[in-house]
Amino acid sequence: MVETNDDVPPASVGRALADARERIHTDPAILVGKPVIRGSRISVELILRRLAAGEPEESIMHGFMIELEDIRACLAYAADRVKRLPRRLSATRNPS
Repeated sequence: MVETNDDVPPASVGRALADARERIHTDPAILVGKPVIRGSRISVELILRRLAAGEPEESIMHGFMIELEDIRACLAYAADRVKRLPRRLSATRNPS
């Protein structure tokens, strides 16, 4: 098993997160403040749900006229949000 340190991201992860900050935008006037791909009304949630359902990236890109980097920015944004969840949350889910 490989041990990792979540507090020090590899350079590629850092670049992905920086790209996400450029490509993902929140505005209370757009989709009630949900994070969206900048310049669109395409929510991060929608892209994640499509990926989770197994839709190929190519199909998402063509269907929504977005770039692969937009999809990757959605994934990086979601990963960053999950990382920020309180650690005690997992402890309350499995009280043993």
